[in-house]
Amino acid sequence: MGLAFNASCYDNFHIAMESLRVTLLKKEVESTQNALKEYKKELIVKGCLILSDGWCDSTNQKDIVNFLVNSPIGSFFLKSLDVSEIKKDANTLLKILDDMVEDIGEENVVQVVTYNASNYVKAASKTTFILDTLCCTLYQSNARTYL
Repeated sequence: MGLAFNASCYDNFHIAMESLRVTLLKKEVESTQNALKEYKKELIVKGCLILSDGWCDSTNQKDIVNFLVNSPIGSFFLKSLDVSEIKKDANTLLKILDDMVEDIGEENVVQVVTYNASNYVKAASKTTFILDTLCCTLYQSNARTYL
């Protein structure tokens, strides 16, 4: 015996579904945070790459930059930033890259990989002077290969 065909019409059904959804989401967030803690412990031992890629949302005309972390144990999504409203000069991009490195821990970052738009090239070249242990690599945005 399953649910009645009109069960979704009742307020109690919506309350129960909302409660279930919130509970499941909280458990999933906790599980992800625990996995991320373990991953970050491994970064201390093995180091990592920070990968950044920008793209433009054709529907809303937003410029988005995604940041991922890659290491020998796997990859994870770090952050996505909407950069539509900011000035995308080398200094601003350098600040964003620097914040990402600080998020992970400068001592854990071996390399930053970004695409080759001229403002990113300039920011990446400045980054190597600020973070002396960091190597910056540029890739063709249409090639989509990181290494």
